Amino acid sequence: MKKIINFSVPLKAFAAMILAGFVILYMVSGTIYAMSTGEAFEYSIPFVFIIQGAVMASLISVLWGIFLSDAIIKEWRFFKRFIAFKMSLVPLLALCFFTFLAIPADWTIPWFITVVGISIGVVALAIVSEAYFRKTGKKYTEALSLYKKNL
Repeated sequence: MKKIINFSVPLKAFAAMILAGFVILYMVSGTIYAMSTGEAFEYSIPFVFIIQGAVMASLISVLWGIFLSDAIIKEWRFFKRFIAFKMSLVPLLALCFFTFLAIPADWTIPWFITVVGISIGVVALAIVSEAYFRKTGKKYTEALSLYKKNL
């Protein structure tokens, strides 16, 4: 039971952060979209958006816990884990896209902007993280080889 709690509590917190990010990014993208098109933007969040955002945040958090934490997959490099995470995220985003095609609403364009923004952010985070891990790895490898030479 303790292992389940230790695995699920960070995922719950991460899902809450993702949902908060969805809401903030939706409001910002909705405002920018309204200003650029001249359409009126309602500063309220539709209930369907909250439900879908909560489900997506929960699923993204579970996928993150499976692929990017060390709880389940321990042997893979970060970039390989990230590619697996992103490939498992694609069907989730496709399902979101087709759900919005079935529900006609005028607030779907800000939602698409939100999803694209999050996808770009996740890819940028992966690239920066991989560059950082490689640079740090080289630094530690050099330090280790210097240490071995001094022995």
